[in-house]
Amino acid sequence: MGVRTKFSQADLEKVLRTTREAGLPVTVVRIGPQGEIEVRCGPQEPADEFDATDMRR
Repeated sequence: MGVRTKFSQADLEKVLRTTREAGLPVTVVRIGPQGEIEVRCGPQEPADEFDATDMRR
């Protein structure tokens, strides 16, 4: 059996804050048995109405 590495709440908060500042919506967060943090992000949210407009027409 391996040694468990602990993560802190501050580590998780830092990861989530960084992804939000980048404009990425977090869809999944997994904490592994060794303390690794995996974050999955969805598509970027549009910054404004113009960004949400589909220009492929």
